[in-house]
Amino acid sequence: MPQTLEQKNQHRREYYAANREKLLAQKHEYHVTHRNARNKKQREFYKVNSEYCKAYARAYRIEHREELADKKTEWRRKNILKHREWSRLSQAKNRWKHRRKICARQRLYVAIIKGKVVKPSCCSACGVTGKRIHGHHHRGYDFPLDVIWLCSKCHGKVHRKEQ
Repeated sequence: MPQTLEQKNQHRREYYAANREKLLAQKHEYHVTHRNARNKKQREFYKVNSEYCKAYARAYRIEHREELADKKTEWRRKNILKHREWSRLSQAKNRWKHRRKICARQRLYVAIIKGKVVKPSCCSACGVTGKRIHGHHHRGYDFPLDVIWLCSKCHGKVHRKEQ
């Protein structure tokens, strides 16, 4: 008995409505069992085409910058508690990861306030005045008061030389 397209669609809708949970469970099970194969294919493709993938992702982000920023803002607004928790954990992780750096900066700051260290108004490398001067821990963070005072431009140059 031939059915019309409308009758077939109606039958499919009714079947789906009656067996929705069963069909969703089957779909989930399929995705779980085939996840490794799917991920393996994606990894292999990325290994071969990594430069293409990176360039494509970069171009997409540039082209859709405003749209992505709006989505990010909207997600943060809807998930404010998740975002706060993520930020808190991220900051705690970074504080732990960079604890020596933070401690050295704090000790230098306290020494400046107490007058043990004098912060000059000019860069020790180029001599420019009127710009923000940074204390560069050139011997490492184990010597928090042994700093070279540099402007942002010279500070960046020193870090690029170190790398």
